[in-house]
Amino acid sequence: MSEPAWLAIGRELRAIAQTGLNFTQDRFDAQRYERIRELAAALMAEGANEDPAKVLELFRRTWATPRPRSTCAAPPSGTAGCSWFAKSATAAGRCRAAGRT
Repeated sequence: MSEPAWLAIGRELRAIAQTGLNFTQDRFDAQRYERIRELAAALMAEGANEDPAKVLELFRRTWATPRPRSTCAAPPSGTAGCSWFAKSATAAGRCRAAGRT
């Protein structure tokens, strides 16, 4: 079963934004990449029936991993966790970096 188009597009937009924000040295490019991240969050929130502000905050606190469909975060407490929309199929829903679901 393939994933919905909104999810695939949202993930790709998020990855473009995140990569751009990590490597840009120009404040104008940073503003553009931030806007792409906001649009990705809005798209994914709409598709998942979630609050766009919560998704955007999650995007700002997390980073993509090389493992497909797996996104991990380091919340303020210092413990890692998996985002609500990113579960690793090969890890049966476990975030391998965190070692927990």
